[in-house]
Amino acid sequence: YKPVKGDKDNSYKPVKGDEDNSYKPGDVLYGNLEQSKLANHYGVYIGDCKVIDFSKKGVKQKPLKEFENGRKVHVKRFSNTRSADDIVKTAVHYDENKGEWGNYNVVTNNCEHFASYCATGKKSSR
Repeated sequence: YKPVKGDKDNSYKPVKGDEDNSYKPGDVLYGNLEQSKLANHYGVYIGDCKVIDFSKKGVKQKPLKEFENGRKVHVKRFSNTRSADDIVKTAVHYDENKGEWGNYNVVTNNCEHFASYCATGKKSSR
């Protein structure tokens, strides 16, 4: 994975054969969890091939490749979103202020809640 030099929006440009996955800062990404075909893992793409996600280990910034973990990743679209800049700022805020987001709970405070809050200002999970 390579960010394109000189790209002002810090977009992720897909490698050949992966053209359907083009990520921009502020995109909410998701993909199947390794142990489940029914559940997805969510994170916020912040640019420079980095994602911020939330798990039992807390809010954490990681390389896109680590987030993808060999799985196909998609962009979740919301009908009502904040600006891309605000989405990234929100995710970075919680990454820089460890513990402020709270403890992980699979039902009430999970990765989808985190990503949807960053994107819309409201916690939601299906």
